[in-house]
Amino acid sequence: MDIEVNMNTQRTLSRDDALLIRHLAEHMPALPNADEIADTLLDLVAQAEVVDEEPWATHVGMGSQVTFTTRGVAGEQTVTVVAPADADARAGRVSLFTPVGMALIGLPIGAEGTLRLPNGQTRDIHVRATQAGLLPAA
Repeated sequence: MDIEVNMNTQRTLSRDDALLIRHLAEHMPALPNADEIADTLLDLVAQAEVVDEEPWATHVGMGSQVTFTTRGVAGEQTVTVVAPADADARAGRVSLFTPVGMALIGLPIGAEGTLRLPNGQTRDIHVRATQAGLLPAA
């Protein structure tokens, strides 16, 4: 299975988020496709614009609550992107390591990313809104 993150849209990460994502990728637990996930996250950080301030008012960051739509799925969804240790699907906290987490991180409000599903299908994902750091990043 190939893991791919659409890099056509410029992603912006805070310096803290970039460091955290790099650390998580470099210390990847034994997961299916761990090497691909780590490589994707490291590529994402390398290609992102890294800024000193927290861009949460305009971009999805770690701990951000984000509302998005997915082409082919009715309605909006709202989740919080978190480190794997803080993930809880029932509470709407999705891990950065998930396809949704990777598709959303760093995207600006109004942008589209590509959500690659485990079955290989892709869907466009559109960021509608984001709110700043409702949870600690790690």
